[in-house]
Amino acid sequence: MRRVGTGRALWLIVAVCLLLVLSALPASAQSGARVAFVNTSGQLVIGSADGSYRWIVTNPGEMLVQPVGFTWSPDGRTLFLAVNNGAGISLRFADTAAQSVTEAAQSGASAITGGGWTRDGRGVMVSDGNSITFIGRDGSIAPVVTGQSGLSLFSPYGDARPNLPGARAVSSGNTHVFFQQGDGRYAVAALDGSSAFPLPGSNEQNARASGLWADNAPLVAYWGYEGSAILSVTNATNGQTLTLNSGRTAPITPVLWLPNTTVLLYRDASGVVRAADMGCLASSCSSDPLQSGLEVLPPTATEVVLSNGALYYQDGNNIMALNSACISSGACAGSAVMVAANAAPSTMISAAGNVLFFTGFSANPNDVNDRSAQVVVVNGCQFSGGCTVAAAIPSALSGTLSADGSAALYDSPAAGGLFAVSLTSGANTYLADSMGAPGLALARWGG
Repeated sequence: MRRVGTGRALWLIVAVCLLLVLSALPASAQSGARVAFVNTSGQLVIGSADGSYRWIVTNPGEMLVQPVGFTWSPDGRTLFLAVNNGAGISLRFADTAAQSVTEAAQSGASAITGGGWTRDGRGVMVSDGNSITFIGRDGSIAPVVTGQSGLSLFSPYGDARPNLPGARAVSSGNTHVFFQQGDGRYAVAALDGSSAFPLPGSNEQNARASGLWADNAPLVAYWGYEGSAILSVTNATNGQTLTLNSGRTAPITPVLWLPNTTVLLYRDASGVVRAADMGCLASSCSSDPLQSGLEVLPPTATEVVLSNGALYYQDGNNIMALNSACISSGACAGSAVMVAANAAPSTMISAAGNVLFFTGFSANPNDVNDRSAQVVVVNGCQFSGGCTVAAAIPSALSGTLSADGSAALYDSPAAGGLFAVSLTSGANTYLADSMGAPGLALARWGG
């Protein structure tokens, strides 16, 4: 049961704090952003930050199938979901505008993976272990890879860090799919069946940061093991691959691609985050850019996110920011500024629009009872310094921001629940009973 009295008392504090934020946010920001989450009964629910929308999508007793769960379409208007209805796995599309659900297919497989959308939003990729299939929201079904066993796709719903760049099954041009074979090794295949390439390295299923596609080229970055840890980038059109071998067992991983470029940020064997332009893979490479990447962030940098040209990361108990323009000029060393102090360890950072959202502490970084969800408005201070916390929600864990930064998710056991708060109107909407950090990570913003 929701503790109404405690929640109301906390909201009075939140409302006062948010008065400091509202005037600094753009007037065009939308406070009705919708978020999908699972309540304590296991039902999928969609609500809005301003409290004007609420739809219980699944029926009592129906449970989401792991690890597929649900995923939002790129336009944030449709959910794909996989449900165990007792007779098998029901694959469905939920239209948020019409509040209607359509079953696209039934699967008798014991387990399915995937659920990631194509970039054009036409449908999703799903694997039943023996094949990879495209399921369109127009009712179309088309096999992509067949005749193998043990196939799997990355499932976005299974990602415990939805704020960080995640793996995608399909390339930016909707031409190729990245997947895992039964032996744990990766592969890419053209959606039209014209080519398929096995790739170096094997890994566990759903390994974070494998399958990162560049925005403007068919380049995919991934990591795995060939005795020691390796990091690779492949041109999916011709299979040309560059691989960095660490000589160690500790993972070396891709971090993110700079938007609309062929510049990859990756973590090397010493933990340093470096940048390398992988554009030569479009033709041929005379040398391996991964071997001589520019040092960008220290090995102590964690939770690296990119928003509006700023790289945010946690370093110890501080949140730092770096202007990503320093990569092209080669002048990143020593240019980071501190955005906030007293950031709690092993918690999420979210950045969107001109807002940064994180979990802070007052006195003890390791005390889970000493937590507050904190808002920083970054109107240039992320590049010059002087940022201040504009609002703090006491006794709360921060979740993610909506895409435009107008709303935020937080979980407060003290207030008895998971909440969405509009940073433009001040509306604070109860979503579900508190489920702590795991439940908070599974709540995902749509449109």
